[in-house]
Amino acid sequence: IAAIASGLECYTCVTMGQGDNTCLERPDDVPLTGTTDCKKEGKNFCCTIIRTENKHSKLTQFSRGCMPDCKLTDDTLFSNSTSNDFITFTTKCTTPLCNVQDGSKPLPEQGKDRTDTHMIKGIPGNHHSGSTTRTPQGLCMWLSAAAMCHYFVSLAVYAN
Repeated sequence: IAAIASGLECYTCVTMGQGDNTCLERPDDVPLTGTTDCKKEGKNFCCTIIRTENKHSKLTQFSRGCMPDCKLTDDTLFSNSTSNDFITFTTKCTTPLCNVQDGSKPLPEQGKDRTDTHMIKGIPGNHHSGSTTRTPQGLCMWLSAAAMCHYFVSLAVYAN
């Protein structure tokens, strides 16, 4: 997806309960309305992820989008609220296409001078299928784990 030069580009999509999980798992693959230029609508916009689960931790609603008048503090970058039998997780961020994760936890390095220059696009492999965004540190951990697995499998093969 090409960056939109005039504003803040955010993934924009909705998933309701079970069914098509493209929005949740592969926001790059959402057809037609997969991204929105949020700053063209006003000031102080941020990208958002809103995830709602029931008391059994089952996803009931999931959305990616943007909102105006974001006041970002360490307490508002990632928050959750409980009402009746539901918990809603809200994630906010301010770099292009930053609302890429599943919304169940804070974004990597969020609130610590995070910049997109530290992100690698298209490395597969979180607990969902499809592409995701990884930090170099995460990539190193993934490669180290893969090398260790290969080493131990080799030992087991040669031991037999």
